[in-house]
Amino acid sequence: MKLSLVCASVVALVVSTGSVFAAASATDTASIKSIDMKAHQLTLADGKMFEFPKTWKLKAFKEGQKVKVNYRDHMGIMMVTRLRHTG
Repeated sequence: MKLSLVCASVVALVVSTGSVFAAASATDTASIKSIDMKAHQLTLADGKMFEFPKTWKLKAFKEGQKVKVNYRDHMGIMMVTRLRHTG
């Protein structure tokens, strides 16, 4: 009984810790290659593709501008959480 309780606790800890790491935020800095407002996608010159919220208009951003992208990996989709100009 004690062994199964310990195993269940370890599994719960591993699962919850994995969720925290999966939700961790990351950043990328590069020039904008393209912005697709219909698909809500941003592509950087380094080849990374991101999705951004449908409510974002991104009128202040143009192709060729260098930006810093904060994002979260949500089940393989890199979702932008913050976008700002650099330099």
